[in-house]
Amino acid sequence: MSRIFGIDTPFYRALALFADLVLVNLAMVVGALPLLTFGPAQRAAAGVTRGLVRGEGSRPVRSFLGLLPRGWAAATVWWLVSLGCGLLALYELIVIGRAVDGVTSVVLSALVLMGMGLVGGISVWFYPLLDARPAGVAPTLTAAALHSVRYPFRTLGGVALYAAPWVVLGVAPGQWSVLLGFYLIIGLGLTQYLLALLTAEVLHGAVDGD
Repeated sequence: MSRIFGIDTPFYRALALFADLVLVNLAMVVGALPLLTFGPAQRAAAGVTRGLVRGEGSRPVRSFLGLLPRGWAAATVWWLVSLGCGLLALYELIVIGRAVDGVTSVVLSALVLMGMGLVGGISVWFYPLLDARPAGVAPTLTAAALHSVRYPFRTLGGVALYAAPWVVLGVAPGQWSVLLGFYLIIGLGLTQYLLALLTAEVLHGAVDGD
């Protein structure tokens, strides 16, 4: 039994990671209760999960609270820009759906979704970069845009993680309560951890090269 449940076994490490991600998720939910603070919450979670990927210990809530005030201005600005773009895209999709039919509707909707994909691609790198190399909005945004082009497959993977809940809602709208429960328990933390897996190697090399 000790070979399965011992402290150095894969099972124990997986269980410990699960518990850490639940705590990260809880910290994100509480930290983002005022919607305006969701950007800093993502930036803090990016830092915590980057540490988990690199095996730098646990105490995720303490780490989250320590990281939350850092880079809050840049994180807040980009979050508000992203939120504004998302609301505008939603409005445009509604208008297109009501006012345009056929191929034109499909093309215009695809263009709107591509625009949101570009915003999502930048976001994939923006918050981890803000953790790895703290800077203002403009230099971080420039670096994130460059990384999104330089590492397209990692970027597409991150965009897929951001898009996953919306795709699920589109396919199975009746399961919204299950989806909401998943993201309130672990989904947000798991998304940040998977994003950290996608970006940590690149950012670790970039920081070491500075």
